Amino acid sequence: MAYHRITEERVAIKTLRKKQFLALKMEYPPREVSVLKALDHPYLNRLYDTVELKDRTHLILEYVEGEELCDLVERKQLSEETCRHYWRQIILAVSYMHENGIVHRDLKMENIIIDKDNNAKIIDFGFGNFMMTKEHLLRTFCGSPNYAAPELFLGHAYNGYYVDCWSLGVLLYTMLCRALPFVDSQSVLAVDLRFSNKLSKEAKDLITKILQRSGDDRLTVDQMLAHPWTNKGYSGPPEQVQPLFSEINKEIIHKMTELGLDAETTKNSLRRQEHNPFTTTYALLLLKYEREQKEQATNEETTSDSGSTSDQGDDTKKLDKCSLL
Repeated sequence: MAYHRITEERVAIKTLRKKQFLALKMEYPPREVSVLKALDHPYLNRLYDTVELKDRTHLILEYVEGEELCDLVERKQLSEETCRHYWRQIILAVSYMHENGIVHRDLKMENIIIDKDNNAKIIDFGFGNFMMTKEHLLRTFCGSPNYAAPELFLGHAYNGYYVDCWSLGVLLYTMLCRALPFVDSQSVLAVDLRFSNKLSKEAKDLITKILQRSGDDRLTVDQMLAHPWTNKGYSGPPEQVQPLFSEINKEIIHKMTELGLDAETTKNSLRRQEHNPFTTTYALLLLKYEREQKEQATNEETTSDSGSTSDQGDDTKKLDKCSLL
């Protein structure tokens, strides 16, 4: 972790050492950099900037304060409603990636952070790759064996979209059941699925339709978004969210000007979706601004609630408390 000097906001730094990549005969700079530069979504860990030196590359990333989904699930049983909240955000982010021809290839509980606002964030794009076509086949065995699709164990060339979908099925099962669905490669190949009786019929249906041995038979992410379990308690599938740089915030531009950063350079950098000190400062100031707005709204709501209940009797307070359960 480090602090951005202008905004005093926290950032994460990931260092990619050239020597280590070359020793493993891996390409350098790694594909992870270009994948991160192509992404702009609130449920995906954001790349702010890169610092390229002769022997290494530093990735300046969004600092996500929170807890790994894996740790959260190990600590307590999550309700289907809570799992559904995270699930809708996770598959919305993966849908965005797939729509832009990118696959993650390492989707797992450890790569999902639940932040302070109780939102999911997908991290670690080290195995990310670009799909040239919908039928493009990849060959490298990537990710965790616990989340690996059958075709990976068979050593076949595979479709990255199908592999991501399988991993999402494993993730959902694990999130709901607090256990991995498969104990070894043989159970994966046999798709030997066993469910708890406590799991809803809709959840079992969704997981079963995702975890199909043949990639062609698996639900796509769009079909997962439309599934009844995904949308239970909601008016419909989640709508795709706007990218950070879709609209330029005039207040942030003005603030940057006060800090001595040229407004036109900043605007042009944002329009070109560049990753440089101007867009980094803009993004961090916007993050700070949105956080302060949210805190202000929360404080006003708290003040309003305390004012409206201060003159009411105990019976009303008890009713309010019960309505939140």
